[in-house]
Amino acid sequence: MTAILRIESRKRVRGSAILLAVFAVLSALYFSMFPGVQEEMDVFEEAFPGFMFELFGIEQLHTIEGFIAAEIYSFFWILFVGIYFAYVSAGLIAGDIQDLSLIHIS
Repeated sequence: MTAILRIESRKRVRGSAILLAVFAVLSALYFSMFPGVQEEMDVFEEAFPGFMFELFGIEQLHTIEGFIAAEIYSFFWILFVGIYFAYVSAGLIAGDIQDLSLIHIS
């Protein structure tokens, strides 16, 4: 079982590394964007009722932790998990089709 996992994971190292690099670049973008947005967060927090921030778990938007939790974790995890599963699924389907075509040629 672990041998199959090692073999299959080696095939997907490049795609996983690319997704990790994209995630790192976008995270760096958000970290660099935070100081400019920090002053405006007080206005944003006053515009909405308090229960909305508690509902979404983003009470501290004016801190770096709250900003990252609101932006990166909620958006990027859903986005990149979906992309990763689509990538893995497409690889499995392409592998099955390639194996099937090799069986018919033989």
